[in-house]
Amino acid sequence: MLTDRQRRYHALYEKQENPTLYTAPWWLDLTCGQDGWDALLIREPSSTSVFAIPFCHTRIKGLSAIITPPATQWVQLISKKDDQYNFPPTVLDHFPNCSIFDLSIKTSKQNVMEGHGYSSMIHYSYVLSHHDIVEKMKAGYNEGLRRNLKQAEKIFEIQESDDVHTFISLCKSTYAQRSMKSPWWIEEIVPAIIALLLKEKKGSLSFVSKSGKAIAAMLTGWDDNTDYYLAGGRLATDEAISAHALLLDRAVTHAQRRGNDLDFEGSMVPGIANFFQSFGAHPIPYTRIRRFKGLGLIWSMLQ
Repeated sequence: MLTDRQRRYHALYEKQENPTLYTAPWWLDLTCGQDGWDALLIREPSSTSVFAIPFCHTRIKGLSAIITPPATQWVQLISKKDDQYNFPPTVLDHFPNCSIFDLSIKTSKQNVMEGHGYSSMIHYSYVLSHHDIVEKMKAGYNEGLRRNLKQAEKIFEIQESDDVHTFISLCKSTYAQRSMKSPWWIEEIVPAIIALLLKEKKGSLSFVSKSGKAIAAMLTGWDDNTDYYLAGGRLATDEAISAHALLLDRAVTHAQRRGNDLDFEGSMVPGIANFFQSFGAHPIPYTRIRRFKGLGLIWSMLQ
């Protein structure tokens, strides 16, 4: 059963002219569980405008936590279609008390993300605008990328599939190549995301194969303005790097045909950031805000 705040959030979301994927109630249900997300509702002083920002409310090692929903790059303030997006200066003071606060918020005003005990860091997503025709967009690729794509087109096959098992295996392979453990949500949440995106025709799962063997895969989802590179993976081979680039090139074409920007999403890893920028994508900032209290501070030090 929906809480009162969730019902009010649903009503506000329905008034959006161009709602974003990450603020959709169904996305929050999938990534957090219907009982695992909440929304901060704010009424601006001397105004009838009501704003809302969703978040995942959970427990980590028994500690209360407010975090960015799993499999989600950032959350965003929403309002009625005729209102302006403007964070009240004291927005952070309105969140429920918790031991762990780690929330990424997309906003054009970075200076409002200040509050007692909070720290903030600017992260970047990499976005390729759809405004140019696709040929002009691809002319912005760097020379090495264009050369690799030309070779890849001759030796690889691309097909869409709902093969979740192979996709997860490729995702886990990519994390293993970085000596990292794949996040828990890859296996527990991504299958449900794939199923719903494909059912509603709001996403695609694409594979690159050679001689019948999948060597790279990518999951994309989209709303009315943007296509998002949600997750991907590849084998630990040199040719799989070119195969991954071929999937991203295909995503560029499909986004442009929908009249959408392509959000490659962000990475603090320089090599990955440079790879996205080789497609001509530009960095777009968002803010990661953190605060740890009590045992949450000890937990953060152990991380």
